[in-house]
Amino acid sequence: MDLININFDGKTYVNWRRGMLISLFAKNKLGFINGSCEKPEEETPLIDQWRRYIDMLLAWLLYSLRREVAKSVIYSQTTEDLRKELEKRYGQTDGAKIFQLQRELKNIYQGTNHVISYFNRLKKIWDQTKVTNTLMICSCDCNCGAKTHNVKMNEDQQLIQFIIGLNEKLEA
Repeated sequence: MDLININFDGKTYVNWRRGMLISLFAKNKLGFINGSCEKPEEETPLIDQWRRYIDMLLAWLLYSLRREVAKSVIYSQTTEDLRKELEKRYGQTDGAKIFQLQRELKNIYQGTNHVISYFNRLKKIWDQTKVTNTLMICSCDCNCGAKTHNVKMNEDQQLIQFIIGLNEKLEA
């Protein structure tokens, strides 16, 4: 069964991870991946059911990986082990990826594209940059206004990028 339409090939970890989290949450199985669904005691009747869930999820996850990636994690004992291994290998911030995204942003223009297509291309890169970036995101309730200021500054920067790439003449 396909949980997502993205097979992880070793290069698109952020996209694959996001799709898997959404799918597993929708199927009420995320707790088996993030460790919040704890393994029952060995002597309880629930242990066999828990093992079946783990094996089913391992199969789902392995099926969503390209063959060479799957071979390298096939012996993971639990879904949490598999997740941690993939996160360790592929989840690190990649300076080359940030460089590539910044280069794409610099070179993206509307050209012959409809303005909606142009915006969607920009939005995709902005979203990837947000996920890839190493900047800390503050989730606290502060009164100094720094968080609001930073969000506004980022939105202004994106608006400027959008306007710079638009065609100079609007077509009727």
